[in-house]
Amino acid sequence: MAWVDQEDPMDEKFVDQDCTIYVEPKSVMFMLGTTIDYKVTELEEGFEFVNPLEKGRCGCGESFHV
Repeated sequence: MAWVDQEDPMDEKFVDQDCTIYVEPKSVMFMLGTTIDYKVTELEEGFEFVNPLEKGRCGCGESFHV
């Protein structure tokens, strides 16, 4: 994930409330059905991705496979 300074017309654009997310075309099929939330707990905070197509996840939670 990275900040976008300039919109790429090839990217898919998703807007919900005041948040805009751009996804590169080759990644869109892996993101279908994914929900994204920003969680804050006593130990950590950050984005949480929940993908119904997910088959497994790495131990640190940074990546998954479908």
